[in-house]
Amino acid sequence: MLPIGESSNWAGVIAGLLVGLWVCRCCWQLSAQMRTVRQQLDWEVMLNQLFASALETEPVLHRVVEQVRQVVRCDRTTIYRLDNSWHGTFIAESVADGLPSWLCEPSSTALQRLGIWHKGQMLYSEAFDHGPQTELSTVCVNDVAAQTNPRYYQPVLSVAKATAYCAIPLYQGSQLWGLLLCYQHQRPRHWRRLEQERLEQLGQQLGRFIQRSTLAQQQQQQLQTLQADKDAALSANQSKSDFLAYMSHELRTPLNAILGFAQVLQREAVEHLPTDQRQSVDIIERSGEHLLRLVNDILDMSKIEAGQMVLNEQKFDLHQLLTTLEDMLRLRAEGKGIDLTFKYQADTPQFIHADEQKLRQILLNLLGNAIKFTQVGGVTCRVWAESLEADSQTENPIQLFIAVEDTGPGIDSEELDSLFEAFHQVREAGRQQEGTGLGLTISRRFVQLMGGKLGVISEQGSGSTFTVRIPCQWVQAQPQVAVETPATLPTQRYRMLVTDDDATSRLLLTKLFGAMGHEIKQAKNGREAVEVWQRWKPDLVWMDIRMPLMDGCEATQRIKAADTANQTVVIALTASAFEEQRQMMLASGCVDFVRKPFKREELLSKIRQHLAEPKKTQRPLSLPQAS
Repeated sequence: MLPIGESSNWAGVIAGLLVGLWVCRCCWQLSAQMRTVRQQLDWEVMLNQLFASALETEPVLHRVVEQVRQVVRCDRTTIYRLDNSWHGTFIAESVADGLPSWLCEPSSTALQRLGIWHKGQMLYSEAFDHGPQTELSTVCVNDVAAQTNPRYYQPVLSVAKATAYCAIPLYQGSQLWGLLLCYQHQRPRHWRRLEQERLEQLGQQLGRFIQRSTLAQQQQQQLQTLQADKDAALSANQSKSDFLAYMSHELRTPLNAILGFAQVLQREAVEHLPTDQRQSVDIIERSGEHLLRLVNDILDMSKIEAGQMVLNEQKFDLHQLLTTLEDMLRLRAEGKGIDLTFKYQADTPQFIHADEQKLRQILLNLLGNAIKFTQVGGVTCRVWAESLEADSQTENPIQLFIAVEDTGPGIDSEELDSLFEAFHQVREAGRQQEGTGLGLTISRRFVQLMGGKLGVISEQGSGSTFTVRIPCQWVQAQPQVAVETPATLPTQRYRMLVTDDDATSRLLLTKLFGAMGHEIKQAKNGREAVEVWQRWKPDLVWMDIRMPLMDGCEATQRIKAADTANQTVVIALTASAFEEQRQMMLASGCVDFVRKPFKREELLSKIRQHLAEPKKTQRPLSLPQAS
C-alpha cells in the first residue's frame, strides 16, 4: 500500500490529467466548431461572389473549382462535361501541389469514363436510399477502400487513385450537363452533412448559371448571325446600288444623244427635211421618251427593292404642282378628244410639307394611266384635305386626299387583287399594252413610304377611281414665290466649257450652244477641265460628274477654290437617277444640276437663271377654286 500522502498525490495527478483531457476535448470541440463556422462563412462569401459579376462561362468555372478546393480543403476539384454516352472531358480543374493535372491527359480512356463510373454510383445510391428518382443527387464517399459494393471497384480507380470523393450533378434546366467532382488522393476523409448540403447548393446555382450563360451565348450567336446576315444584305444592297448607278449612267448617256440630236433635227433642220423624214424624227423622239420612262420606272423599282429610296420632305406649293400637271397633261387629253378637269375643295391648303417629287410622280402615273385608257368622256382629279388631331411632334397635321376618276373601260374584279403587282398589266382588248407595268407598283410603294394608302374602286364598263391618302403638314405661312419673266432666248453670248467623257454628249452641247453664237471649248475629264478653266476663264462650265482621271465633283472643288472672284458658274450634268447625289454636287460648288437626258429648253432656263439674272416679280400663286 502506498502511504496516504503518496496516494493523495497520485489522485491529484490523475484528476489533473482528467481535467486536462477534458479541457483538450473542449478546446478540440471548440476548434472544430470554429472551423465549421469559418467554413460556413467561407461558403457564404464564395457563393455570393462567384456569380456576382456577369463573366463568361469559362472564367467562372475556373473560379468555382479554385475556390471550392480552398473552402473544402480537398486535393482536387474539377468540372467534368458529359456527352450523350456519359463519357466526357475535364473543362476546369484546381489541384494541390505535387499531383498531376487531368486537363493534360485528354487521351486517357479511364479518365474519360469517370462519368460512367459515377453514374453507377449515383443510380445505386438512389435505388438503395430513396428508390428511383428523375434526377440524380450528390454522392459522397468517405473511404473508397472500405466500400464493399463491387460497382465501386472499376479500373478507373487505378488511374484516379481516389481515396475519398464527392460527386455533384450539374443540371442545365432538366438536362444533366456535367459533374462537379471533389477528390482526396492521400487519405480518406469524412464528408460532413453541411459540406454535402453546401456542395448541392453550389451545384444548383452553378447549373442555373450554366443555363443562363448558355442561353446568353446562343443569343449572342444569333445576334452575330443576324449581324452577319445584315452585313451581307447591306453589301448586296450596296452592290445593287452601285449596279443601278452604273446602269443609270450607261442607259441615260445614249438616250441623251438620241433625244438631244432629235431635238437638234426638229428645231434646226425641220424646214429642210421632207415630211416623211420629219415624221421619222418625231418617232425617234417619242420612242426615246418612252424608253426613258421605262428606264426610270425600272430604276425606281430597283431602288425601292434595294432600300435606297428615301423621303425628301420640304415645303412646296400644292396648287402650283397641280397647275403644272394640268398644263403638262392637257394637250395629251385634248389630242384624244377627252376632258381633263382638276377640282379642289375651298379649304384645300395651298402650301404643305411633304415629298413633292414623289407626289408628282404618283399623280403623273395615275393621271397618265387614266388618260391612256380613257377613249370617251374624261378624267377628273379631285383634291381635298381633312385636319387631324395635333400632337407634340407634328404641327398642323392633315390628311391629303386625291382621287383620279376616269370614264374608261374599268377593271374586272378578278384583276383588282393583282393590279399593284410588279409587271402586271390589265388584260383587256381595249387597253393599250405598253409600258413595264411598274407605274402602279411604284406609286403604291411611294404612297406607303410617305405613310399613306393607295386604293382603287372599279367595275368593268363603269370606269375607275384611284384614291390616294397621304398624311402631311399644312404650312400656314404662304411664302412669296418668284415668278420668272416669260422665257426668251438669252441675247448675251457666253463662253462655255463643256466637260464630259462622252464625245457624243460634248458634240451635242457644242451644236446646241454653238448655233446660238456662244463660244464653246471642250474637256474630256475633270483634270483637263481645270487646265482649260485656268487658261480661258469661261463664264459657264457644264460639268459631267462621272469621269475618269478626275470626276466632276473634285474638278468643281478645284475650280471654285481658285475662282476667288466667283465669276464662273458650274452646272452639273449627271446621268444618275439618284436624287441623293444632288446634295453631293451642290456641296462641291455646283450651283445647279441637270439630269440626262436633258431638253434644250431646260438648258436655256438654267442659263437665264444663273447668268442672265432676269427680273423677277414677287406675287403669291393662286388657283381658282372649284365651284
